Amino acid sequence: VSMAKDPSALLYRRPHEAGYNADFYTQEEIWERVFDDGVLGVKPEETKLLLSEPVLNFEALQNGMDELVFEAFGFSGLSLAAGPELVAQHAARVGESRALGASAFANSTGAALVIDCGHSFCHAVPLFNGR
Repeated sequence: VSMAKDPSALLYRRPHEAGYNADFYTQEEIWERVFDDGVLGVKPEETKLLLSEPVLNFEALQNGMDELVFEAFGFSGLSLAAGPELVAQHAARVGESRALGASAFANSTGAALVIDCGHSFCHAVPLFNGR
């Protein structure tokens, strides 16, 4: 933005459409700025990455993300999980005091329904026995 001579000619691009990463080129440009310019001070080859992905993500999009993470940036590892799975794991860790039913979930004997609402979608995800 600071290099633009005419800000009215700027085009706003985002890599995600309807919750899915649809533009890996734009995502790569964003990550290059965040990682390479020292914003976070991260060396991908020494770092494992945790990414959330949409529920029922398409295999082609998963493969594209794998290519971006490993081939373009060289991260040493990647863990993918849907948002509701991460919520359930967090609830199991914080215990009954902060999340209803968390102790049953921590023991992998319970069930939960996680409602995940985003910009252009809403999923109701049932989780049984910690999965």
